Amino acid sequence: MVVSTSHQPSSIDPALHDAHDDNAANRVPEGDNGMTRKSNINVRRLLAIMPLLSVAASVTMAPKIEVYTLLACSIHRPDIYDLNRLSPELPSLYNVPTGASVLHNSIRPPLARLISATGIRRRSQLFDPVTAVGNGTTPDHRTQCASDPVVKTAVAKLTTVIAAFTGFLMCITTGWWGSFSDRNGRKFAMIVSTLSLLITDLNFIVAALFTKHIPGGYWFLLIGPIADGLFGGMTIGMIAIQSYIADTTHEADRSRAFSFALGLLFSGMALGPTFGSLFIHFTGSLISVFYLSAVLHALYAIFVVALVPESLSRQQMDEFRAKYFEETAVTTQEDQSLIVSLLVRLKKLFAFLTPLVVFFPVRAKNGNPLKRGKRDWSLTVVIIGYGFTYCVVGSYSYKFQYANSTFGWNSEELGYFLGIVGGSRAVYLALILPVIIRLFKPKQTIQQPEVDIPLDSTTSEALDENTSTASTPLLPSKPTSKEVHSSAFDLKLAKYALLLDIVAYAGMGLSRTSLPFTIFGALSALGAGFGPATEAVILTLYTSRGDTEKGKLLGAVGVVQAICSQIIGPAMFGLIYMKTVTLHPRTIYAVSVSTVIAALLLLNFVRLPKGNGSSQAAPEEVEEQESSFLRVADQTE
Repeated sequence: MVVSTSHQPSSIDPALHDAHDDNAANRVPEGDNGMTRKSNINVRRLLAIMPLLSVAASVTMAPKIEVYTLLACSIHRPDIYDLNRLSPELPSLYNVPTGASVLHNSIRPPLARLISATGIRRRSQLFDPVTAVGNGTTPDHRTQCASDPVVKTAVAKLTTVIAAFTGFLMCITTGWWGSFSDRNGRKFAMIVSTLSLLITDLNFIVAALFTKHIPGGYWFLLIGPIADGLFGGMTIGMIAIQSYIADTTHEADRSRAFSFALGLLFSGMALGPTFGSLFIHFTGSLISVFYLSAVLHALYAIFVVALVPESLSRQQMDEFRAKYFEETAVTTQEDQSLIVSLLVRLKKLFAFLTPLVVFFPVRAKNGNPLKRGKRDWSLTVVIIGYGFTYCVVGSYSYKFQYANSTFGWNSEELGYFLGIVGGSRAVYLALILPVIIRLFKPKQTIQQPEVDIPLDSTTSEALDENTSTASTPLLPSKPTSKEVHSSAFDLKLAKYALLLDIVAYAGMGLSRTSLPFTIFGALSALGAGFGPATEAVILTLYTSRGDTEKGKLLGAVGVVQAICSQIIGPAMFGLIYMKTVTLHPRTIYAVSVSTVIAALLLLNFVRLPKGNGSSQAAPEEVEEQESSFLRVADQTE
């Protein structure tokens, strides 16, 4: 539900892959079974520890919203938070109204007693909000904080600023860190990105413990996102993993390895919120999940150091480093004047937008060379609609906040909700969608060319001796056919996915109780097929122009994902939520529905190349018409 498309194989530079493939072939040759087996073992080691990274990233998704709420409430509404009776260290962060925490300390779960013994406990006994709630004598101040308009506005503002900082910095630094991994190794990039995630965990812990003593109050939480944006965080971690796989696997096995890695990532993302809720339940401590996340991130970094060898040789890194310094020296020589230098720096600042030129409309070819063809806007229209849907991804944190305030959910309950949605998405993508594709995809075939087959072995011998074939009897082969896939099916699948999203978002916005809200939330998982289906359509439109740089295209798609889901989406929905949270907080769902409807309307203006929707296709177009979406779906079975 949260994972942006920053964590996809398409984000790797194809030119980088080509360079790696040439060098990797020397280290993992086709005929060297020993080297191949060793490389496979290294990849398996990396994949085996990947769940630590994805679970650690998702285990704190729900608690972060509640921490934002409690910290903002302590500043803006101390009368609700009752700071006069609470300790300065915000003990309410360490005691949540769960079944475990309402028990007497003598019969609390062992894990809760262990965490209490290690310092994750109340610093004051003046007031215990959990016991008060359990006795029914005092209203739950968490529910009051979450539903207070002033607090909700402050949390929305904080969330928007955090998303903007992270997204903007990540857009600027992602390319540099990708190049850095070439010069200094994938392993080092993995460790640095994991340390930035660890800084974020520690930032939450420190802000919760010492919010009255740190500068800026809850704005101190910006340190974590800034570190995440500067050092890459999860995005660079996944790019380094994908680059490692590209370095150590053959081209024939690479697609399957990428698919398996993404499967592990999304599985961890689906299980993480549930693990976090269970951990909160058994510890009775909200802040405990941040300790858990920090431990998992630390373990992942240790395992990378101890178990995963570097995929690039020293010679390869030296070559990449020399090339980088050579390009840097040329650029420095060109920067002679101050104005030119400023323009060059400005160009570098927005260099991450350069890949988007592949989506510009081009003139279609026609039979009359004297007449200019019309511009083909289909690819441009598709990517705009694609960006609209990814803007909705930027609204998720505000929808979490909405659920907390509307239904009185705490972090544990929100974690269960996210687990249900993530599990529904995993089941749909892995089991249901492949079956739907196999049942309903059109059975489109092409005729293969006929080949004359010699009647016996003497014919081939005669041909080898350059003898005449005229006297040799040949048997014509039967016409053969090959099944291909029409991209029109992908386009229809994307439209149906958007229709399901419209129904789901509308239902969530209209739900008055938590049960229908959860049901429609699970229904939203059925729209998960939009991304890969639309990417298949984009690939078809791109290759129909005669372009073959698929990696370049998919990298540009990744840029659109990052900009829309991490910058435009959070800023737009954050501003809307801040302005409407007092009178009509459901407005974000109305905007989500409107955004998806706009994307659906745009897809209706897409015109696929001839041969992609008809019953026949030319043999030379088969490779370009193969749907990458179907390949991904087939690999998930």
